[in-house]
Amino acid sequence: MSSMESHLAGSSEDRLLSSLHFDAKRSSNYVTGRNEVSYASSSGGSFLPTTGIRVMRFSLNDNSGAFLDGQSVRLAFTLKNEGAAPISPITLSCGSLFKRYRLTGGGVEITDIGPEYGRYHEMRCMLKSPGEKLSDLAEGWGGTAAATITAPHNADPIPPGGERRMMCQFYCQFLGGQNTQKVLLSALSGLVLEAELGDAADCFAEAEVNYTIIRPTILATILQCDSAIMSSFSSHLLSGKSLSYNCPLSAFVMKSVVTSSSYSLPIARGFSRISTVLFSFFTGGENSKEVTTFNHPLAGAAPSSANDKLRYHLALGSFRTPVFDVEGVAEQYHRLRTAATVLDHGSKSIDISPHAYRSNKGIFAINLEKVIQEMDTDIGNSGVSSRGGSQMTLQLSGCPQNADGTPVMLHVCVLYDSITQLSAAGVIQME
Repeated sequence: MSSMESHLAGSSEDRLLSSLHFDAKRSSNYVTGRNEVSYASSSGGSFLPTTGIRVMRFSLNDNSGAFLDGQSVRLAFTLKNEGAAPISPITLSCGSLFKRYRLTGGGVEITDIGPEYGRYHEMRCMLKSPGEKLSDLAEGWGGTAAATITAPHNADPIPPGGERRMMCQFYCQFLGGQNTQKVLLSALSGLVLEAELGDAADCFAEAEVNYTIIRPTILATILQCDSAIMSSFSSHLLSGKSLSYNCPLSAFVMKSVVTSSSYSLPIARGFSRISTVLFSFFTGGENSKEVTTFNHPLAGAAPSSANDKLRYHLALGSFRTPVFDVEGVAEQYHRLRTAATVLDHGSKSIDISPHAYRSNKGIFAINLEKVIQEMDTDIGNSGVSSRGGSQMTLQLSGCPQNADGTPVMLHVCVLYDSITQLSAAGVIQME
């Protein structure tokens, strides 16, 4: 039995759904203060995607004994256009500027998403509701007066020499509001966040882009607690016990070259609880950006029996899901909405039009959660394990192929539950 399986078997217990609780709300007088904090990059004050320093590094430690609120964490920075022409953002979030995201705790790697983080970030933004997208735009690139109902996510160009202050969240364990509602004892966790810039033109309409990132800063809030509760935590840790953080929506990303219309991709890495598998294609082509382009095999055409040929399922030993292949663009879209329920706190409203979906916003999903609708954050770990000795394989037919023989890339994202344990002895990561 894997370490995570052992942990779940020994510590998990059934809990009442939140809808079956009728207790009055309790107070939290033990929280004595909530303070704003900022963390400057230790690897420099300016960063260039073309030359120079590309990796921002932040130490998220506070020796005051406070708790870091991971949901509040945002990266703020100024982007300066160093070129002679305006540059036009085309991603939904400025977080897609980064190609790699890495988080360590006490020197132990908690997550490393890369070098495809920018595309993964864009995909996660695509699967949000319209209102959430607009909120991200307001925090990030900023909206434009030219935005319309059919194109609401346009952002104003940045003029030559112009600067724009913006901020973004990351999609990862602990930080950004997507994965856990538990706060972190920052002095204990020893968290170090690293973010590496991608290629300069990845997130802009123009082919040649030159910009500098200036004064990157992590903004967050910390909670101060009274001495009694801090003493109880100290006693707990000094006795050799640990604090366990369940982290849903941890991500593993990979890509592969599609060698034929029928293609099987083994997912060699094993996980104890897989919640969702997402995948997409990139066929390339002039002016196409791999960060923002998710090519559907229909290539924008109306679906018909002659061209709507993509079929897929996941196989794990004798286990297969779905039992019958996903067939046709209507079912593909339906299964994506089901996956979005898990990704966006119960919302099935994804802001991708039918035409955009079967053109360059095609994302495909297989949900593996046994409990889909219940969004209670204390109930989880209902996904499928791939640690039983059999390798999980994504089975595809009807994949897109380029007439000129240029490669088609298959991008796969495995979302899973992980557990991070923090103790006086250090950090243990289980997945």
